[in-house]
Amino acid sequence: MNITVIGCGNAGLIHAAKMIERGFKVGILKTSNVTNEDFFSLIKKEGGYNVKDETNGGNRFWVKPEFITKDVEKAV
Repeated sequence: MNITVIGCGNAGLIHAAKMIERGFKVGILKTSNVTNEDFFSLIKKEGGYNVKDETNGGNRFWVKPEFITKDVEKAV
């Protein structure tokens, strides 16, 4: 199943990470041009982001979405 998470704030990124961890193909669509621009640019450049999973002993893991974009056409 392919999934697009709309929004790359904290909640969107954590939800994406949890679905990727479960084996889903997940992409991230950034919808706002106002907040988190620097972070969006960084995760796009790096191709992913680190997550600290407090529900799993605080383990950190690398999340690599299928895509990270502002392009709605690509996201859907």
